[in-house]
Amino acid sequence: MQFHEPTMAIMAAAIHTALALVLTLTIRRRSEVPGGDLWCLGMSLVATGLIALVGLMWIGLPGGRAVFNAGVLAGFVAFLEGVRRFDGAEARLWLVPLAALAGLVISFGFAGEGMQATIRVTLMSGLLVLASGAIALRVLGPGAVEEQSARVVILLAATGLGGIFCTRIAANLLPGGLNANDATTRVLCYAGVSVLSIVFSFGCLLWANIRVSSQLARLARIDDLTGLANRLSLTELLARQHARWLRSGRPYSVVMINVDRFGDIDAGFGAATGDRVLLEVAKRIIGVARADDVCGRFGGDEFCILLPDTNVGEAHVLAERVRQAIGEEPFVLADGAIAVSVSIGVADCMVGERSHAVLRRADLALVSARQAGGNRVEGWQPPAEVPSPISEDDSGPLTSFLRSPLRA
Repeated sequence: MQFHEPTMAIMAAAIHTALALVLTLTIRRRSEVPGGDLWCLGMSLVATGLIALVGLMWIGLPGGRAVFNAGVLAGFVAFLEGVRRFDGAEARLWLVPLAALAGLVISFGFAGEGMQATIRVTLMSGLLVLASGAIALRVLGPGAVEEQSARVVILLAATGLGGIFCTRIAANLLPGGLNANDATTRVLCYAGVSVLSIVFSFGCLLWANIRVSSQLARLARIDDLTGLANRLSLTELLARQHARWLRSGRPYSVVMINVDRFGDIDAGFGAATGDRVLLEVAKRIIGVARADDVCGRFGGDEFCILLPDTNVGEAHVLAERVRQAIGEEPFVLADGAIAVSVSIGVADCMVGERSHAVLRRADLALVSARQAGGNRVEGWQPPAEVPSPISEDDSGPLTSFLRSPLRA
């Protein structure tokens, strides 16, 4: 089968230009996708290099090969640094222009044919193998479980690209077989790189989508001010803990916390100071809570702690420690020191009730603590039974009604 090399080069340039446009429109300006700008830059540099190569083939563009080599090499390094930044490492941006300079030096230093062409192809392919291998090694590192599928896609693309460039090196150095400078070999290289670039771009988009989705899911369950679990998350975790208690019989308790006279703080010092007070309260709660405890902001100035494997006595002890941690030392803020105290209610699970009933009883205990003056811990107490009045005879309500004077 005969391939028209300039046509295949045009196809490769068009594919990479389209991929650069797709990446730019979807992830370049998204702050939650760090490294997306480098992925877009890398694809744009590769597309620029291929366009220069097309210009060289069709109109004899001066320096077209040098621009091609510099663009492709710098583009792959930009891919690598984009993956590093997205994975949490610092991007080494200086490597991108350095790679472009290396491509120019190799192109102009070995611009001839024959042995010089062999050296040029071998050096360029070797550097591209190093860049592809570095990308593969980066995505092989530890990461979130939900992101493994995207990492696998990028790994396959990077491994395939490295394999293509290794084949070009082997064709240059080993006698017989493929000729690295043959038009058919170059056409196959264009086609393979184009397909694997599509796979790589898909992996980048998939990785970014998974990362954004997980961040949105996290934000939906995290209080944006304190970083604690929000009401939705607390309700879900409480239901799971209640189901676990029904299966295993291991008790749990709930602690409800309310900042005393928070409305006065908010009104007297401003909403910003009120927010800083809530943030400091959250920090002190976390400082007392145990590793397995779940701390959350239930709403407004009300906090909640879910205590697994904890009876009401142990919960009361921990609640008292929380009260002391918040109330013993004033909050030192920009506006000065503010004395803050909290009222706390405690309840544990009971047979025959649902999870929301535990929360309700802890809230009733909290109301009792506030009514008693605040700055105290109260456990839930069952309401006292009110004795029913005893009539002079044993007659029931119907008999009493029939004997009423109104019936006379």
